[in-house]
Amino acid sequence: MKTWTKYSFTCDPDECDTLIEVTCDNYGFPSGVMQITCPCGRKLQVLSVEDATITPSTTTKEEPMIENALPELTAKIADLESKLQQADYWKAENGRIGSQLISLINDSYDNDSDASDILEAICEIIDYSPVKTIQFEGVIHFSGSMDVHRSELDSFDLTSALEDVYVDINNGDVVIDNYELYSVEEPY
Repeated sequence: MKTWTKYSFTCDPDECDTLIEVTCDNYGFPSGVMQITCPCGRKLQVLSVEDATITPSTTTKEEPMIENALPELTAKIADLESKLQQADYWKAENGRIGSQLISLINDSYDNDSDASDILEAICEIIDYSPVKTIQFEGVIHFSGSMDVHRSELDSFDLTSALEDVYVDINNGDVVIDNYELYSVEEPY
């Protein structure tokens, strides 16, 4: 078994708490000959010198199989290519928008453009459709019919039967947030 020596060095404990250990071949250095400088700039003092045993490894280094890494590398390359294409697109889009806005500003000053015309042109450049959300309330009157067995008429509750009624609209821009059934009556 190969002989190793472990050297322990310390710095001035009042001003620095550095401890350095070096394990190396037994070069035959006497403990006072090895000179090491602390990162703080002071000369380190030898704390101890002792034999060290390093057990040799019986395992060998295994080289990674390229075939196993290939699908992962291919996926990462594809992901990076996709991100690069997106970055190139947004870089070009940013350049397009910037140059069109500069042109709009210059034209607006030259032609004494109206603010609403400038805003419409900006919206066109950045492909934006400005909207304002309008809140609303309404009352709906509805009518309908349902069949009820005559033997159940005494215990029939029209409000309970219609409690699952809901409001919907065939316009994609309108959102119905809330609805409630207040009252229903049976006309006689």
